Amino acid sequence: MNRKEALEAVKECSFGVLSMVNIRSEHPLGVGAPYAIPLNIVLCGEIVYFHCAREGHKLDNLRADPRVILSCTSYEKVISEKLTTVYDTALVFGNAREVTDEKERRIAIDELVRKYAPAELGRMDDIMEKSGHIMGIWAIDIVDVSGKRRQMPGSQEAQSV
Repeated sequence: MNRKEALEAVKECSFGVLSMVNIRSEHPLGVGAPYAIPLNIVLCGEIVYFHCAREGHKLDNLRADPRVILSCTSYEKVISEKLTTVYDTALVFGNAREVTDEKERRIAIDELVRKYAPAELGRMDDIMEKSGHIMGIWAIDIVDVSGKRRQMPGSQEAQSV
């Protein structure tokens, strides 16, 4: 995929898996091991946003080393009779940062609600008042993105992907 198509796969995925470096010794593989966690994400331009708690293992990792890889799958279908899978996937390489600017936080929260709970957009002021202050918002500033697509030539899946 080209960059534009890879970013489209990021935009369309229902969740991404964020990978980072672990800093906690109690991790089964120890300090320096991979640590990955699924997240609800939203792409805004060339920034990926996600929401989370304000503290925890993931955030300790990100504060110690902000380099991340985000894996996204926007489409997949197993074609059992062909012993294959067709898919659109993307990898985002970037640096994570906590969003502290209130204007940027509001944009990120609005976009997350628009993607995952569009029926609640009319309640944004209430949502912000009740939980905006306890919600952590993080951004991944994209350094690079790559994508891969597997289609079955001449198949209906190739035309629908």
